[in-house]
Amino acid sequence: MEYNGKKIDAKFVFWKIIFFLALVIFMAVFSAVFGSDNTLVGVMVIVAALMILGKDMSVRPFSNLAGLLIINLSLGLGAYATTFNPWLGLIINFAVIFTLTYVMMHDLKMPFWFPFILGYAFILSMPVGISALPLRLESLTVGAVFIVGLNLLVNRGREKKTCHAGITALLNSTISVIDKKNAGEELDLGSINAATQTTVSAMYDRVKDRYFISTDSKSVLNLAIALEELGQAVVEKEHSQKDLEDLKALIEKMAAHESGELDLETLRTEMGSFLDSHRNMHSRVLRSLRIAEFELEIMAEGPKNEGKEYETGEISRGLRMKTFLKENLNKNSLKFTFSFRLALMMSFWWFIGDYFDIENARWLMFTSIAIVAPYIEGSSKKSLDRLAGTAVGLTVFILMMPFLNDAALISVIMLAIGFIYTLLDPMKYPMQMAFNTVSAMLMALTLFPGSPIVWERIAFIAIGVGAVFLANRIILPYHIHDETVDLTEKSMSAARGQLRDLRDTVEGKGNSSTNAALLVNSFAVSGKIRMNNDQEPDPDVSKFLSVQNEVILNSAFMKRGIALSGLADRDKEDVLALLDRYGPDGGKQIPDTVHADGSDAYNDTVDILKYYRKCCELSGKITNA
Repeated sequence: MEYNGKKIDAKFVFWKIIFFLALVIFMAVFSAVFGSDNTLVGVMVIVAALMILGKDMSVRPFSNLAGLLIINLSLGLGAYATTFNPWLGLIINFAVIFTLTYVMMHDLKMPFWFPFILGYAFILSMPVGISALPLRLESLTVGAVFIVGLNLLVNRGREKKTCHAGITALLNSTISVIDKKNAGEELDLGSINAATQTTVSAMYDRVKDRYFISTDSKSVLNLAIALEELGQAVVEKEHSQKDLEDLKALIEKMAAHESGELDLETLRTEMGSFLDSHRNMHSRVLRSLRIAEFELEIMAEGPKNEGKEYETGEISRGLRMKTFLKENLNKNSLKFTFSFRLALMMSFWWFIGDYFDIENARWLMFTSIAIVAPYIEGSSKKSLDRLAGTAVGLTVFILMMPFLNDAALISVIMLAIGFIYTLLDPMKYPMQMAFNTVSAMLMALTLFPGSPIVWERIAFIAIGVGAVFLANRIILPYHIHDETVDLTEKSMSAARGQLRDLRDTVEGKGNSSTNAALLVNSFAVSGKIRMNNDQEPDPDVSKFLSVQNEVILNSAFMKRGIALSGLADRDKEDVLALLDRYGPDGGKQIPDTVHADGSDAYNDTVDILKYYRKCCELSGKITNA
């Protein structure tokens, strides 16, 4: 049985159950050590640890631990400070919730902010005095260590496995394309594009935070690009059937090397023989194979064989700050509008409950966590999905509520829900909403078990749902199209960066880390645009993604070819002239009268600039739609 592309069998379920039992034991030990006042801190820690398993913290474990320590301690200290005065608490709560959500909200990933905001709501609702504060802070510190430790244990070797799977899928997809071409069937690059996306996306966490990537990881990226270009050349260029059969045989040997069945030296001999005997094949096929051979050698034997690999290092801090602040800290940003709306709703409900001493008003705060939406869905289907997920979550909770009179039982059920979440890894929006709603309501029930009657709880939940759905449409409303416009500009920024870095590479000043960061982030942004476009299809967005992919991939491919083989002086002059006139800083768009009838470098640059021109046109249409 398969679910979400994962094989679900008895062995898989068995180890998941063992994993769950280990979490229950941890919860019992945590409660015994830190007391009943901090039991739900343990629940928060486990839910957070499970949800963050999707983020590979092995990239920089100590900096990730330091960051989580700061977050967890901020939760404890912030909640304690709110006990002095409701008005002061209103300000502190808004600041803590806004900052935490803004920093932890990955608009391209799962909702990592959710368990921490849920945990903060718990800590607010179960305040401790100054004498008990040190123990609470200790529990939060241990929680941060547990989250990172579990992540390192589960994600060990994850990058290598994912990248290996992506490269293998690329090779198999190219073989399939060759078979279809020889059979005269309709060709589609979809599987090759998807495999490239998988491979590049595996690098996202390693590049996003510090924009640094290792030599070996860069070789994986370059290999993926070379194989993507190889598949594209097979589809778009004319080849004899014999050449394609010979190419298929070579790719099968590359696949055998990936699986460990063929040593590198034998593969290099086979590749050299193919390149010598097929010199008349299209130059893009031959360049793809030369780059692939070079990268395979680096990956197998280490950085000592990098050859003409250009500079390695970190991208300047200025680019990181610009990405984080200038592109996001404004009302046109999904991160800003969502963080502001959630912080305002939660801090307001907390203030109402604290100032007027209305205990059940805190249910409104938990309802806000579950239902405040990042954006207003423009399609009726998305709105219905959201309502359906919320309704399912509330229905499950209400049906369970009469039987949930024991805090320990509720805690175990919350752990079970977190376990089921990781087991199913729900990508569908209604299921995510249902899980989030049930988790938030169970947390609230644990905090307020003494509420007199069930209907009063339900009434407060209903008020909260109505208020939050209204707030989603009034407080800085944000639409899917708004995010698509924002992400399109980020995608164009990556394209401009790629072309500028291409120019630097032609001049001999290219930075391979800059190239890797632009490549990985561009793929991540394109992936999110594609997700949005699946919900609200727009043919202009689909065309934009296609031509943008060509700009990014072709630029990366050309840069790697230059780094490997160099560039003749005349070609260098021609390429620089094209980029200076028609590139992002040239002020002109390349006309159709400029033909690709020169050297490979000249022709590639013409093609890239024509794709870039089309990107600019489509970006304008998307923005003005």
